[in-house]
Amino acid sequence: MEELGIEVDVGTMVEAVYHVYPEYPILLLLYSCQIQKGTPKPLGSQDLRWVDSEELKKLTMPPADDPIRNRLCSPSL
Repeated sequence: MEELGIEVDVGTMVEAVYHVYPEYPILLLLYSCQIQKGTPKPLGSQDLRWVDSEELKKLTMPPADDPIRNRLCSPSL
């Protein structure tokens, strides 16, 4: 709700990533979710769009996001 303005049913955890940047450590948790109410809107960011796995591989993202991107692009997900 806080970042996309939607209500979801949260499923299982798909990936957990602990990454240490020079300034601070970060823990990212990726869950499988099902949208229940609302349409996603970019409330805290400048951009929001749906992309396929080929486009996702080409996007510039912070280093901590690489394991999540790899997981989302894997055929087993």
